Amino acid sequence: MQKEILECIGAQNQSFSIILRRAQSGDTQALPSILDFLLPVLEHLASFIKLPREESINK
Repeated sequence: MQKEILECIGAQNQSFSIILRRAQSGDTQALPSILDFLLPVLEHLASFIKLPREESINK
């Protein structure tokens, strides 16, 4: 799983950094793209928290 995440991030690294810069400069349309990109990682990490899935992602 970690290898898949790293490969995904490596392949999209340049586009992610561009979207991140856009979000930092105030582009409100870039923020949902960042969240969509990070959602699989957040869900994976949430599996290690001993709470219901929805609560661990929200916290």
